[in-house]
Amino acid sequence: MNASPSVESSSTRLAGCFPAYSGQLTVLLFGLFLVSRLFWLDMRPPHFDEGVNAWWLGQMQLSGYYAYNPADYHGPLFFYLTFGLTRFLGDGLWVLRGSAVLASFITALCLWGFRPVLGRSLTCWAMGLMVVSPGLWVYSRTAIHEPWVMAGAALTMLSLYRLLLGPAETSLTSPARRAWWVWGLVAGVVGLLATKETWPMLLAVMGGATLVAPPVEVAEPSSWAGVARNLTQRLGQGNRGLWLRAASVGLVVLVLLYTGCLSAHGGLGHPLQMTVVSLLNVLDSFQAWVGRGVADADHVKPWFYYGWLFFRAEGALLLGVGAGMGLFRTAAPTPALRLIRWVWVYAMGLVLAFSMLPYKTPWNSIQWLWPLCISGGWVVNHVWQRFLVCMD
Repeated sequence: MNASPSVESSSTRLAGCFPAYSGQLTVLLFGLFLVSRLFWLDMRPPHFDEGVNAWWLGQMQLSGYYAYNPADYHGPLFFYLTFGLTRFLGDGLWVLRGSAVLASFITALCLWGFRPVLGRSLTCWAMGLMVVSPGLWVYSRTAIHEPWVMAGAALTMLSLYRLLLGPAETSLTSPARRAWWVWGLVAGVVGLLATKETWPMLLAVMGGATLVAPPVEVAEPSSWAGVARNLTQRLGQGNRGLWLRAASVGLVVLVLLYTGCLSAHGGLGHPLQMTVVSLLNVLDSFQAWVGRGVADADHVKPWFYYGWLFFRAEGALLLGVGAGMGLFRTAAPTPALRLIRWVWVYAMGLVLAFSMLPYKTPWNSIQWLWPLCISGGWVVNHVWQRFLVCMD
């Protein structure tokens, strides 16, 4: 494999071969994605965790809100979103799982949001890998919290990347569009905090990946402090009032979710008190989950468990893992290659972080499967480019 395959030239060749079908190909991929997620959605018997979540939804129908308890680990966002679906579509296993399908579709849209930098060809290959991934298929059709964690992380990464881009690098950072990405970043982070207590691990790995493999060119790449300073300056560009408004709205949403819209603590209380209670609940849930994660529980697995899952079920995405051998072989990466490096380091960091915990569940794997679709798509795209060269 060459050091740095040209993503843009491959996309151009694809357009040259199929000039009239690029739009249809996009529609086809999203159509296959939705059909594969929605077809026979209620065919598989419910999992135990789905039954527990259904019970909590039944309690919400009686009380009108979700009474959050940090000892139950998971956040309230999944329950409110799924509860809203049941109000419109009625009860049923397919409606319960429809929430997960919606989250997986949002993740696919976020992946497609990288297309202006990755190119249409590579993005199509990445979407194709998302469609055929067994893990993404199964757990995007399961009424659990993990698909919404995946969607929140994908939205956070897409928004962060768009905000880090400078005006000289892309035309997608106009003030109006930048405002949308500020709100997108806050929405993604709030989604993570309100869904599952694993959010500190995901945000820590995301931050570490941004320092180790910055997705954009930085002025001081020789030190992590210089990288952090440069990236912080890029994020701080624009209207500080906008950041303050977005953060304030995000905090209000968190308080409303964790207090059952102020109903879980006896009605409307002092705003500061409600805020403190909500934030303590978020932190307590992580502490409870870590205690369970290092304990001798039913889901204790060996350290190589997630690697074993790759070889057993995700053969196509092993291409994404192996992409690391070629991603760092050039000293002058293109913007697309910088982006692919970033998501690859993020995925591998998550594999390492979750492998260190004795408590392991297969559905956690979707958090790194979707970014590996991008690096895997890079490999397939490189092979496709070579094929087109041979066909010339």
